[in-house]
Amino acid sequence: MGVGKLFHDGGYGFGGAPGDLAHPAGPGTPPRADPISWTSNDLQFPKCNWSKASGGQQGATCKCPGLPAFDNSYPPSAADNHGAYLTPAGQGVCNNVPNGPFGGNGGALGGAGCTEDVPDNGEGDGKDGSIDGRSPLIDVPVFKDAKLKLEFAAANLKKTGQPFFLNVGIKRPHLVWRVPVGIVSQHYNPANFTPAMPQQRVLDQSINPVAWTPFWTQDPYTPLDVNATVERRRFYYAAITWADYCAGQVLDALDEFGLTSSTVVVIHADHGWHLGEYGMWEKRTVWELGTRVPFMIHVPWLPQSHGQRSAAPTELIDVFPTLAELAGLGQPVNDAFALEGVSLTPVLKDPTLPTLPSRDYALSTYPRCPPEVGGHTWTDSCIHQTERTSFKYMGYTIRTTEYRYTEFVVWNRTALAPDWNNVFSKELYDHRKDVPNTPEWEARDDFEDRNLIDSVPTSVVAQLAAKLRAGFGAGGRPTLF
Repeated sequence: MGVGKLFHDGGYGFGGAPGDLAHPAGPGTPPRADPISWTSNDLQFPKCNWSKASGGQQGATCKCPGLPAFDNSYPPSAADNHGAYLTPAGQGVCNNVPNGPFGGNGGALGGAGCTEDVPDNGEGDGKDGSIDGRSPLIDVPVFKDAKLKLEFAAANLKKTGQPFFLNVGIKRPHLVWRVPVGIVSQHYNPANFTPAMPQQRVLDQSINPVAWTPFWTQDPYTPLDVNATVERRRFYYAAITWADYCAGQVLDALDEFGLTSSTVVVIHADHGWHLGEYGMWEKRTVWELGTRVPFMIHVPWLPQSHGQRSAAPTELIDVFPTLAELAGLGQPVNDAFALEGVSLTPVLKDPTLPTLPSRDYALSTYPRCPPEVGGHTWTDSCIHQTERTSFKYMGYTIRTTEYRYTEFVVWNRTALAPDWNNVFSKELYDHRKDVPNTPEWEARDDFEDRNLIDSVPTSVVAQLAAKLRAGFGAGGRPTLF
């Protein structure tokens, strides 16, 4: 079962149109996307009355007892320009929200965040939390529906012994940072809380600017002004607090329905976020702040891992093989493509392991598409709707327990593969002081502030380069993006 932001449907790729056999369920999240992966809609929404006036469950409004009426419109409704998935109308932007006591449209936030005059639980004040009055915040239908699904799963488990898998996608802290006013007033009030400024607000000259992309800033060497930096950091933290509340509602439901002692829980984000460090905002980099994510696993029957932290480099593609092993399912066999990722059970059984037995690094990649004539290398990061045949460079990075090493490589647009003989830039950063459970291990913006490629022994660079290419090249990871 699935609910919420499991796929990113904000790219306006309107698959699922009549006759579009390649995308029969449309973009975005269940029940509209990847239909073979999910149990039938009737089972996923056992208490729902679907309005079928707009073509069934694509383009429908779901009305469930205890669940706010939510828009599952397809294509996305005009009121929400970020696409609709269990989304109250108008939740995509802050420009239509009056200036509240802690922010609104315009000003230092520039529409990036705003407070909504709703209770701290995000509920609206209309009938069933609907748009009759104040609409609920965007993740309220998600956690409420997740609780309905867990209630069903618990009853079904007790009756039949059938296990379950539930995937819950909480949208925040994705832009825009629209949060209950009480969260800001209690935790991030300007009267008693001022976010720290980035330690380095522009890109160091030692780093090739191909590694950087613009978002709210015009170039790598002009920082966002101080007031805007403070306010956008403030609302990012508030959005995380709101997301934490939503996740907590789902975890509380595990307790409520007696599932906690038998259920593996994995919590992770999809990418990191820059908050003004090096003049960078948002994601789209292969630096630590763009690639490192919150990642927590709770296995009730492995108490030695409870409350522990591991320094072993891991990847999000490790989630599937880990869950498969913990569930006793084994790994897929005879698939057309070999399974990527490895099980993390070794470090769950022994969190003191410095690395996984089968892999001692993590890989990440991101393309660059600067203009052919004029412009700068940082002009286009290829984030939206760019065919691989239009890439110009591909950034490849490897993170070990000691270093991060990165190469931006010229992309062969015909072979759809990197030209390893044509490297545009290289970066190396030292992480040897990042010791688990010490202050030095916490996220900071000074461990990748200067490129050390020319000050580290060439033998170290050569070893990292060989491991990087083995990981992404022949006999390793597919080279396609």
